[in-house]
Amino acid sequence: MGKMLLIAEKPSVAKELAHALGGFQKKEHGWERDDAVISHARGHLVSLQMPLAATSGKNLQQLPV
Repeated sequence: MGKMLLIAEKPSVAKELAHALGGFQKKEHGWERDDAVISHARGHLVSLQMPLAATSGKNLQQLPV
């Protein structure tokens, strides 16, 4: 069976995940152990979407919740 890949948002988060999960060794591309690899991206993987009120001219009380 292959290895599981975990992708962190930045190198410091990858390092924290490796330490929290335990058993990882630092490699050139990130952190690795027998069953998993933790690598990282450069920059945000997820961004917030503005609520519909911000672009529709309505306020949050007029929107259905």
